Amino acid sequence: VGDVFGIHRMSCQLKGQDGLTKLRIVLNSAMAGKDTEKVPFSFFDRHGKNIETLFSAHKRTDAEGIITGVFCFLHATSTELQQALQVQRMAEQAAMDRLKELAYIRQEIRNPLYGTIFTRKLMESSDLT
Repeated sequence: VGDVFGIHRMSCQLKGQDGLTKLRIVLNSAMAGKDTEKVPFSFFDRHGKNIETLFSAHKRTDAEGIITGVFCFLHATSTELQQALQVQRMAEQAAMDRLKELAYIRQEIRNPLYGTIFTRKLMESSDLT
């Protein structure tokens, strides 16, 4: 990481320490076995021009399946593609939020419903009318 990307002038500079930390997290995740696809990533080239890319990191394994390294890919993107991916991520997050909310509502409805069913069965088995 330090030879190509970094915060020093001799490498392709990232936008501060946060960018370097984000890059290291993605690389460490890939080394741990979690492939990462299309993470927004920007840096300054050697001429100082800001380059917007999508960064993907995939684990590299040997014949036995042991992780031996990481394959990294940078894809230079257009503004339209970046906006479309951002909208897609936001839609996926909204769908996950709705799913969690529905699961919560389902659980909240289920508990009183089970209580009502139990009470009805109890009353049916008794001599009460």
